[in-house]
Amino acid sequence: MMKSIDINDLQIGHKTKTDLYAESGDLLISEGVIISGKIVSILNRRNIFTLYYQPTQQEELDELINQNKRLEELSLDIEKSDANRSEPFFPPQSVVLSREFGRKGFDELMQSKSARLLDSDFKKGMIADRPFGKPLERKAKAPEMADRTQSYKNEQVAEYHRALAQTRSILNTVANTERLDGQEIKRVVQRFVNLYKNDYTVLYNLATIKQKNDDYLYSHSLNTCLIAISIAAAAGYSEQQVTEAGMGALLHDIGMLHIHPDIRNKNARLTVDEWYEVQKHPIIGLHLLEKVKNLPRSVPFVAYQCHERENAKGYPKHRRGRMIHRFAKIVQIADVFTAYSSPRSYRPARTPYQSMAFSIKLMRQGFISGELLRSFLQQASLFPLGSIVELDNMCLAKVIKSNESSFGKPVVKVIADRDGNIFSPVHMKVIDLKDDNEHRIARAHGPEAVEHADVLTGL
Repeated sequence: MMKSIDINDLQIGHKTKTDLYAESGDLLISEGVIISGKIVSILNRRNIFTLYYQPTQQEELDELINQNKRLEELSLDIEKSDANRSEPFFPPQSVVLSREFGRKGFDELMQSKSARLLDSDFKKGMIADRPFGKPLERKAKAPEMADRTQSYKNEQVAEYHRALAQTRSILNTVANTERLDGQEIKRVVQRFVNLYKNDYTVLYNLATIKQKNDDYLYSHSLNTCLIAISIAAAAGYSEQQVTEAGMGALLHDIGMLHIHPDIRNKNARLTVDEWYEVQKHPIIGLHLLEKVKNLPRSVPFVAYQCHERENAKGYPKHRRGRMIHRFAKIVQIADVFTAYSSPRSYRPARTPYQSMAFSIKLMRQGFISGELLRSFLQQASLFPLGSIVELDNMCLAKVIKSNESSFGKPVVKVIADRDGNIFSPVHMKVIDLKDDNEHRIARAHGPEAVEHADVLTGL
């Protein structure tokens, strides 16, 4: 099997140790060629961001030996919260669950009657998860940039922070098994569904808002919700279905509040029993959601299955693609994308482009749905909406619109010079890279590249 390498990992001035190919199989760089800045620039201009090579037998052996280790690290990267110890911890005495630690407790949880009933209902086809009704995407629009006044932008950011506070309250209430009506959860999600209809590009930008460490679990849940709304809509789901998928996304990690902070926040490698503790949280979440009134039947599937994988290498039950609810598959993608874009104590945040590239890599390895990721790409592009990119003239631009199947050539708005100095609105130029032959994206940046910009600058 061919292995991939990101062009950003090519070392200028070093010789290639093997032939490097395009995805199509065409030879691009021969073994022994010295990598130069010009070569990297040409690859960028041709929108080639990943190269492929044939691994040696030793590399293939190392790959096989390290497979389990990598899968565990991947799961930990997606799951681990950097929240500090001030976050509430709700011991599992408040729900009917195992009190055993590690593998023994996990095996006991696997006998959950609630989980078996969900499995049975889904297997019998009693839970519909395919699109029906009028697709929400047809209702979506984006206003003229002149209509997005600064007052309007400020209100959207303020609304995000209000929703974040409500998310914290909702998750803590559910985790503590206090009484809660699902309509309260729906109202939070419905606001952003309405925003999607009126200004769909704003959701991607809001999902890049940085939070303090003690807000991580809550901001991750809200940002996953925003991205899941966008993916579900792009995949052709109706407004009702998109709302339900968003509710599932908001609650998808609720069980993590019952995993002890010493394990959730551990930066060292987890022990076997600690890893089993982490794998408990989907079933814990399923039990917690049983206490919420008026919750759509599809929502518990998300908490229960969003850490399963298409190739059966997820958890808790190693379900394969056809036995995973599609709303859970949507949230899988949103969860991975959002987590990879967030900083951790053991690594910095990745750029939105890197997060999308990582998602594509997972899709190629069989972890997540290619169909749903394609819908995400068509709406968000390879450089997702809201991304900061550097053009080949070294100016900085914000991605403001995708170009459907031309994933690497979105519409951008030039917002700053090479030093990050923001242009006045009248000097911000819109460029459609699909039709423009003079400009190309040279590299992707994080939001910090434009120091004094807010998340909605350029819209």
